[in-house]
Amino acid sequence: MIMSLAVALGLLIFSVTQTSAKENITLAPGLDIFTSLEDLLNFFRNDPSPLARQILKVFKRDCLYVNNPAFKDNTDKPFIVIIGNHRATRESVGIALASMLNGKYMTYPAPCLQRFINQMPKGTMLRRAFYFLSNYASAFYAKIQLNLRNPVVLNGYYFEQLTFSIVNSFLPDAMPAVTSEVYKFPEDLLRPDLVFFVNLSDQLMFKRVTTRNPLHWKPRTIDLYRMMQSRHPIVIQEASRFARDTASSMYNYINDHLNHRHGELHHEPRGNSCA
Repeated sequence: MIMSLAVALGLLIFSVTQTSAKENITLAPGLDIFTSLEDLLNFFRNDPSPLARQILKVFKRDCLYVNNPAFKDNTDKPFIVIIGNHRATRESVGIALASMLNGKYMTYPAPCLQRFINQMPKGTMLRRAFYFLSNYASAFYAKIQLNLRNPVVLNGYYFEQLTFSIVNSFLPDAMPAVTSEVYKFPEDLLRPDLVFFVNLSDQLMFKRVTTRNPLHWKPRTIDLYRMMQSRHPIVIQEASRFARDTASSMYNYINDHLNHRHGELHHEPRGNSCA
């Protein structure tokens, strides 16, 4: 009897711990996707763990360190996001693209939060909230550079958490329709001008030295990005053997599709364009 009571009490405490941090927040229907910065801040305020309190403190102190009403969301320089299925490839491509644009290459999570990466407990709501929060920190850093008239190339952003949540929450034949509110971009988050999904094919992937296991290949992710192209400025970019060739193709696409919105972009030096 005493043991049963202890077990029941333990389950009750676990249940309270799991749900207490969700008070006063709104999640996307069917998914643990936060829909605004205020929802995220409420989560961290309600989470009693010391780690959550420390993350919130650092975010307010180090990630949003300028409160400048002169900051604009829309500038004359492009905000480009790079995502993809091979970390080393998209990093090399992102660095090359930023150089061609004479812009700033930025990594994700944001520098102010990177100290917490190895402390995040796997499979927890806190871990998911941390990565969603980092989107707002990255957006703040990007906004600073854009207001300094520097193009920004950001490696990783909101769409990665969105697709991860969807792929791991729905069976292939039960995916939400593209018109679902699940795919809505947060209204208070800086929108990228273009999102490049750099796809490293199986043929190239397994010829390289890579940490990627073939069993982890998920074509559903690419299909999901293709579906979201009708709602977001997503471009599926096939990776070439050399990162600079891939970056050149992306650079040309940016010039063709954004120059009417952002004016003349930095021109790549002669002789470096992709044939």
